Amino acid sequence: MSKLPPFLEKQVFEFSYPFFHEEVELFDGESTYKTLSWRPGVRHELTAYGDPLAVADGVGSQIVTVVSVHKPGKFPERVFFTRQWKNPEGKVFGKTKLRVKTSPDFRKLVAGYGFKFEVTQDQTLSV
Repeated sequence: MSKLPPFLEKQVFEFSYPFFHEEVELFDGESTYKTLSWRPGVRHELTAYGDPLAVADGVGSQIVTVVSVHKPGKFPERVFFTRQWKNPEGKVFGKTKLRVKTSPDFRKLVAGYGFKFEVTQDQTLSV
């Protein structure tokens, strides 16, 4: 078995990630209004046979940046990182909260979205 390369500080991983439209209610200072917003992930719809189907309205990306890598004594190596999203329109958003995973779990994360999904053809949604 070949040894996998180590993760490096400031290393950036950007990979495709599904997004779906979600109706949100916003406040403009005087009143509320409804609009559509991109949300990372998929929505589940039932097929004609009653089986669930994972559906996305578009494909954006997840951006993961390595902050540091530590091997605390006899414990597994840990990767500290931040995560952001880029919606299908190109807008980057997300809290830069520090997160941590073991190296094997981090490797699974940056391998990309781990489930099958279909992208809808109709991009014209309205509220």
